[in-house]
Amino acid sequence: STHRFCIKGPAKCHSKSFKHFCIKAEVEKSIMKLGTLLLATCLAFASGAWVPEMENEGLYEGDMILDPDQQKEVEDGTFTFSSTGNRNKLWPNAVVPYSLTSDLARDGKFMREFQHSIDQYHKYTCIRFKRRSNERAYIGFYMGGGCSSPVGYTGGRNRVSLSKGCHWRSTIMHEIGHSLGFHHEQSRPDRDNHVTILFHNVARGTEHNFKKQSYSTTDSKGTPYDYRSMMHYSWDAFGSGKMTIQTKDPSMQYEIGIGQGDRGFSDIDIKQLNLLYGCSQSNERLPPYTAPSKDCHDLRGCASQVHEGNCQSSSWQTYLRKHCRKSCGFCKVTGGPNTPKPWTPEPDTPRPNTPKPWTPKPDTPRPGNCYDRVVDCHKLGRHQCNSSSSAWRNYMRRSCRRYCNFC
Repeated sequence: STHRFCIKGPAKCHSKSFKHFCIKAEVEKSIMKLGTLLLATCLAFASGAWVPEMENEGLYEGDMILDPDQQKEVEDGTFTFSSTGNRNKLWPNAVVPYSLTSDLARDGKFMREFQHSIDQYHKYTCIRFKRRSNERAYIGFYMGGGCSSPVGYTGGRNRVSLSKGCHWRSTIMHEIGHSLGFHHEQSRPDRDNHVTILFHNVARGTEHNFKKQSYSTTDSKGTPYDYRSMMHYSWDAFGSGKMTIQTKDPSMQYEIGIGQGDRGFSDIDIKQLNLLYGCSQSNERLPPYTAPSKDCHDLRGCASQVHEGNCQSSSWQTYLRKHCRKSCGFCKVTGGPNTPKPWTPEPDTPRPNTPKPWTPKPDTPRPGNCYDRVVDCHKLGRHQCNSSSSAWRNYMRRSCRRYCNFC
């Protein structure tokens, strides 16, 4: 039978096998005081791993599912961050059984991305994935409402949710990283030496996702801060398209969270994983990575556009040449026509009004205001109109008003 983690009060639950845990009201209050909302409804990195489906209200830092013991550790300030230092949270002998639900196994595009992800782990680390037979502890991949994963080895089933928006190799590798014991890179205690969090651009009520952790609870295995880590938030995480993370090194602004090109891993990701699991260093090395020019970056999540073949579609050209220059390859040589100036980060001061392009339209529009701002809204799917992700809801309300019947 299926049981649930739940928060008392509004019906906010996450399916989980084994026991039925409920967080008491007083625990919920203490968690809220810490600024963390935990274990609500389960809700994907375009050029990188981070995508809107990772920004799930109620999950820790957007996509991390904590069990009651981990919740208690968060309250006590003893929850270990980055690569976990608790050996009991590592998969025994670095062997990870897994299962796939039938809807994922039938999806050819997903299976190509999934197999590539597994191949990367096999190529660069000693971690080995195998199809589950009857093992009690395993990762169960399923088509949930977004992208999310438990953190580390639990001794039972790790339910990893991969909705349609999560079916990209870097995103899959990111969620697997959580189940192996990885946390988010920008939570490191030294992060302020490398990035500035633009809290005035962070969606109200989600600021807690950018909490910096202490040195006493962080084990990064002696590795330096890694802008390109597959575990790093994107530059616009929880910002509905606005910049929320500004790099101290300007040349890295659009490199954060992208790994080494399309391979998912960065060099430091590989080093950390091998140190964490006691692997002998692999002879395999990532191919050399050439950073794009300063004018070559994406202004939106573009993985779905690339995989749907929209980069070659005439109806998408105007939009993609502006927003997905890097992913679509429009600037690899000459930068392409009408090269836009790089986006200048907003100053770290409060603004009286949200920039107009990202303000959701009112529910009752002016006459004649009922139209779609982007072509082919139907390709995004009607389910996004009422997505569990606020980022997608806001995008559809702004861009696909007619298609979603918002007017």
